[in-house]
Parts: sequence; C-alpha cells; structure tokens
Amino acid sequence: EPQRLMDESMVVDLPARDLIDTLDFVNNTQKGIDWIDEIRRLPTSLGPAFQKSLPGAFQRFVAPASEKPAIDFSKRLRARNNVLSANIAHFDFLQDKKISANYFSNQVKQVLLENDNAPVCIFRQPASV
Repeated sequence: EPQRLMDESMVVDLPARDLIDTLDFVNNTQKGIDWIDEIRRLPTSLGPAFQKSLPGAFQRFVAPASEKPAIDFSKRLRARNNVLSANIAHFDFLQDKKISANYFSNQVKQVLLENDNAPVCIFRQPASV
C-alpha cells in the first residue's frame, strides 16, 4: 500500500527522494519519478492525518498507523544495498582490468605503507601491471 506513504505526516521521515529510492529498491525497478503517477492511480487509504481529524470516539476504531519502524528499516536496507552495489561495481571494475582482488588489496597496503598510512587516492593502474 505505497499510497499511505504519500500522507503529509511522512514528509519529514520519508522525503520524496527517499520514497522513490525505497520503492525502486523493494520492487527491484528503476521507475524513479514515475512512481508518483503510479501511486496517484491507487485508491487512497486512511492516512494518519485523516485519523487525527476523526472525533475521539471514532479514533479507537481506526488502527494507529506508525510507519516509523518500517521507514527506518527501509533506510537501513537501502544503505546496505548501496554498499553491496558499490562492492559489485568495484569487483566488476577489477575483473574488467584483469586484476585480482588480492593483488589490488596488496598493492593498496604497499602504497599505504610507503606513505605512512596517509590517505591515498587511486586513480590509475600502475604501469607494471
């Protein structure tokens, strides 16, 4: 029911950019901004703003909707996905250059030792490879 995430109460916890990233991640798509139109086509649900507007006697019949734990969980999942995607891209790059991960790691260690563990920026392949 992604339409419930369009409620105004979600703006702070789940801005539009995060909402779209989350929907793309959980659905394994790259729809991007097209999600907004898709959500607009769905029937609307009783969001938290509507629930708060009900008289007190009726509020007890409507289950409270706390999306915060789900939003926090989705943020952690997307963060892990970003890290894993970066790792995959790195290994794909090494494979394209025909460099083993072990060789690369050893070269980085050697450069760090030569530079007293100062931060280094690796931007090209050494000529000896």
